[in-house]
Amino acid sequence: MALQSDFRRARSYMVPVTLDPSYKLPECTVSEDGRTVQNKHPSPGPTFPSGALIAVGKEGFWARKDHGSEGGVCKWYWEVEVGNSLDWELGVLSETVRNRIRQGSLEIPPEGGFWVLGRSEGRYHPEKADTLIWSWYEKPTVVGVHLDLEAGSLSFYSVSAMGLILEIPVECSDKVYPFLSPGYTEERDQGKSLSICPPSDWDFPQKLAVSWPVNPGTPKTGGQPSTSNNGEEARNETGLSATGETSLTL
Repeated sequence: MALQSDFRRARSYMVPVTLDPSYKLPECTVSEDGRTVQNKHPSPGPTFPSGALIAVGKEGFWARKDHGSEGGVCKWYWEVEVGNSLDWELGVLSETVRNRIRQGSLEIPPEGGFWVLGRSEGRYHPEKADTLIWSWYEKPTVVGVHLDLEAGSLSFYSVSAMGLILEIPVECSDKVYPFLSPGYTEERDQGKSLSICPPSDWDFPQKLAVSWPVNPGTPKTGGQPSTSNNGEEARNETGLSATGETSLTL
């Protein structure tokens, strides 16, 4: 229950996040609503792009104490639907790195100003996250991201398990911005997209905790229910589709 409590506390800081089409590589396509990014570029080869396949969020965050401001909360949370894609990265990056993306001069990978959880050819990184996730019965298809600039940390959660995947320190005097990267994928994975889930105004984790408790790191004894209270099919771990439709009712 302590792990679920930590997750729900982080989720209480949920904010809307959208992608900025001005800060992305040309090979990335951003949807009109700014929530989804897709890579339609071929696998690495003779036409390998010179920059990282990254789309950056419009909303920037900073620790107010670093910029002469007092008061206010320096904590934010958002969720990203990664589905069953084998190659992706998400997290936050500094304003300096963001500007390099617009200039087309971003190296792969960035030397600094880049805090990330990712998956490559099916394995998660950093290694600590890979070890933990593969001990779970069910792999996360929606990842919660909690940025706490009061504590100087970035945490990633499995929304279905309500469990912490990874926490890493963040030290940066710049603004930091959310980012998504669909990654360089094999031909079979072309078309996979990453989507930012719209903020929800109801407590799905609370409903999940009551109905289908999950102990992160421990195999589950049964399958996840596929229908909601009103019989509609659940569409993802948050109960939300990328368009904001809900499939469960309280």
